[in-house]
Amino acid sequence: MISIILHAEDQLRFVKYQKHLIKLNHPDITLIRKSPLWIPLFSDDKNLSDISKSIQKITIHEPVLKNDIIESDADILLNNKMIKSKLTILSVYKPKPDDDKKIIIKNPPDLSFPMDLKIFRIAETEKLSDNSCASTAFVWKKIR
Repeated sequence: MISIILHAEDQLRFVKYQKHLIKLNHPDITLIRKSPLWIPLFSDDKNLSDISKSIQKITIHEPVLKNDIIESDADILLNNKMIKSKLTILSVYKPKPDDDKKIIIKNPPDLSFPMDLKIFRIAETEKLSDNSCASTAFVWKKIR
């Protein structure tokens, strides 16, 4: 699979955001950090260099709760065509499924949406097991 890997600074912002949301919510609700913070890129092209040249813009939108997952929509402009993807940030576990405690999603002041990625890696990735992933090859991309 081809994935977008966030630059270290953007990744750090999202890790802080994960911690922020975990602290903000009720102790009875377990929020589980998702890692790695990669955006899947569904492309017919498998050549990383060609994909890098064709990416014009990546925008990450405000996180929302959908089916016990907190995720952000990601719009990828590739060869003048918009591709939709997602960045999964947290998963939600409630010990009692009928528990009606409200999950609070509030952005810290240093993270605003929509967020345009400027520097990132395009990588060949694979899932090794339920808890581990690997990047086998990558190229850097900088959008001006």
